[in-house]
Amino acid sequence: MLGLQGLTSHASLADNPLVISVTGAAGGILAVQVQVLVTLLLGRLGGQTPTLLMVGTGRLLRVGRVGRVGVAVRPIPLLPLQACTTIVAGPGLRSRLLLGGLARTLVPGAMGAALLLAAPSPLRYLGLGALVLALLMLVAGAKQAGSTAWMVFRAPFADARLLGQLAADPAEVAAQRALMGGRLDEARTAVASVRADTLMGVRLRVGVAIADGRYRDALTTMTTARAERERLPESSGGELLVARAALFGVEAGEFAREEVQAVLSGALAEAALRIPRLIAASDIPATQALLEGRTAEALALARASVRKPTDLQTRAYALCTLAAAQAVTGDQPAARATLASAAALTPGLARVATVDRLITDLPLTRDRA
Repeated sequence: MLGLQGLTSHASLADNPLVISVTGAAGGILAVQVQVLVTLLLGRLGGQTPTLLMVGTGRLLRVGRVGRVGVAVRPIPLLPLQACTTIVAGPGLRSRLLLGGLARTLVPGAMGAALLLAAPSPLRYLGLGALVLALLMLVAGAKQAGSTAWMVFRAPFADARLLGQLAADPAEVAAQRALMGGRLDEARTAVASVRADTLMGVRLRVGVAIADGRYRDALTTMTTARAERERLPESSGGELLVARAALFGVEAGEFAREEVQAVLSGALAEAALRIPRLIAASDIPATQALLEGRTAEALALARASVRKPTDLQTRAYALCTLAAAQAVTGDQPAARATLASAAALTPGLARVATVDRLITDLPLTRDRA
């Protein structure tokens, strides 16, 4: 009787919708971890190399390095390991990308299928979650250059010029790692050696220009280079860089709003269509809301973007926006503390000085008003 009751209890637990949902979600997380490990183990053989590693989620605890790659450590192990990667130049790139894309989906997919077929309940739902996630990776975002699905279905037939635009050489990899890791001095040195005839090289140069506060130069360079998009429609046109250069230039007083409104609106509309999740995780929606006077919304958006696992430079920009929003809403001590965090995260960031002036001048402006 007790054995029958235990069996019944186990069966009811396995069929519990909450157990199924939680176990399936855990399987999806497991598949992501396997995918990351496969990507790191394959390395350049799979057509990619890491530019930033992120451990955990939540509040940033520590920044370090493993070799030449930056590591951001957070306390909540919901996603224990995430990796930002870039396509790396070298012989046989099409084959390497195909191999990498297939391995990133087949390995977690095979693991999920094995668990689904062989594991007892409720562990079989772990396999189901992993298998579903692997299938999603195989079909989602096939039009987005660099995605797993793109590597499998489109990279083998992609325009050679597009592959040349996407693949980073050693100097470009070094510049990307430095920018994403918030190491501006290192980025300035590395970017001096990047190519000037590719969109990737231009984007890296523009990224450094924005960090240095040369917003007009950045906007002019990036909008001119975006003409290449007409011939390579799959390649990113640097929409986020255009938006940042325009917004930060308005904030710093380098542009009048009407001077950049058209190019800003165009870049944001294109980003919303092409990379909606990336722009949502960035500092840009919060900065736009702040400059348009939607202070409460800017404060909420900035707080949300600071919590998201992004690269360290993006986080520093989000902290700057949060500091500005805190100052405008009257919390000067919090604004100072937040801005100090941004300055520590990315030393030498020009926007820190701009927001510092805002925090300093705001009480005087209010008094004069």
